[in-house]
Amino acid sequence: MPQNFTRLAIILPIISAEAKSSSMKILIADDDPHSLRLLRLLLLKEGYEVLTASNGTEALAILESKDSPRLVVLDWMMPDIDGLSICKRIREAENEEEYRYIVLLTARSDMDDLVTGMNAGADDYIVKPFNESELKVRLRAGKRILDLHKQLLERTQTVQDFVYAFSHDMRTPLIAINMTMSQAIEGIFGDLPGDYINILRKSKRSIQELMNMADTLLMVARYEYNEKALENNSIDLNQTARACAEELEPISTSKGIKVQVQMPESRPVIGGDSQSLRRLFINLMDNAIKFSPEGGSIKVCFELRDSSIISRVIDSGTGIPFEEQSTLFQRFSSDKKRRKGSGTGLGLYLCKRIAEDHGGSLHYELSPKTGSCFVLELPRISN
Repeated sequence: MPQNFTRLAIILPIISAEAKSSSMKILIADDDPHSLRLLRLLLLKEGYEVLTASNGTEALAILESKDSPRLVVLDWMMPDIDGLSICKRIREAENEEEYRYIVLLTARSDMDDLVTGMNAGADDYIVKPFNESELKVRLRAGKRILDLHKQLLERTQTVQDFVYAFSHDMRTPLIAINMTMSQAIEGIFGDLPGDYINILRKSKRSIQELMNMADTLLMVARYEYNEKALENNSIDLNQTARACAEELEPISTSKGIKVQVQMPESRPVIGGDSQSLRRLFINLMDNAIKFSPEGGSIKVCFELRDSSIISRVIDSGTGIPFEEQSTLFQRFSSDKKRRKGSGTGLGLYLCKRIAEDHGGSLHYELSPKTGSCFVLELPRISN
C-alpha cells in the first residue's frame, strides 16, 4: 500500500473517533470507583466525550463551569452532596439555554423514590445494577431531547430576530409616510381639495394603526423573551388614561364616540413602567372605540382600595359571548367570527402580560347594559 494511503488509513479512524466523541459531552458522577470506571469505558465506546466526578462537590463544580456537559448521569448517594441535591441546585439556577438532561443512578427501586427523584428535577432514572443496553437507550433518548432543544432555541432566535427586524423595518417607512401626509394636510405642498384631505386623514389613521401594530409586535417579543426591563416610576393612571384618550381622539371623533375619563377622589398612583402602562391603556381604549357603535360612549373609571387600584374601561358595544371569553387573552385569539377587523389577537395578550408583570391582573366582564368591561387591578402607592 502506498505511504499516503497507509497514513490515511491510520488517520481516518482517529478523525472519525474525534468527530464522534465531540457529538455530545457527558458527566458521570459516582463515588464507586468500579462503577465510575465501567461507565466511563462504556460511554467512551459509545462515542461520548466523558467527564467524571467521584463526589458531589466535584460534580457540582463541573456543572457550574463554563461549557459544562448537558447530559448528566448522577449517582443518588454520594459523599458531601448527593445526586438529589445537585438536581435541585441545577434546576434552580439554570435558564432555558442551559437546560441539562439528568439521569439518576441508584439502587433504590420503589415508586416513591422514583417520584422523589423526578420531583427533584431528574429527567430519567436507572436502577443499579444497570443493564448496559438500557443505559445506552436511555442516554440516546436524552441526547435526542437535547438536540431537539438546541434546534428549538435556534429557531426561536431566528423568529425573534425576524420580529425585531420586521417591526423596525416596517415602522421606519410608516413614520416617513405619516409625516408626509401631515405636511400635505397642513398645506405645505399647496392647497388640496377637501375630499382629498379627508382621504389623507383616513389614510393617516390607517398608518397609525400599522405603527401601533408594529409597536405591539415588538413589545410582545420583548415580553416573550424576557428582554423588557421595566422601570419603576410613580405613575398617575388617571393622567395616563387622559393622555391616551387625547391620542385616540381623531379615531373616536370620526365615529362620534364620546370618551369620558372620570376623575377619582384622590390620585390613582402606582409604581410602574410608563411606556408599558400607556400601551396597556391605548390597547384597551382603542378596542373599546373600535367595537362601539357610531355615536356610542366609552367610560374609564377608577376605584381606589386600601392596597390596589381598580381601573375599568367600559364600552357601549355588543360585548363578547361567554364561549369566547376563555381564550380572550391568549395570543392570536382574535374573535374573528364575531367582530370583523379584530386585529392580530396580540393586543389583549400584551395587556394581560403588562398587568401581571406589574403585580396586577386583568379580566373581562360582560354587562347587558354597557357592553364590554375590562377590569385592571394594580398595586397602589399611598399618596
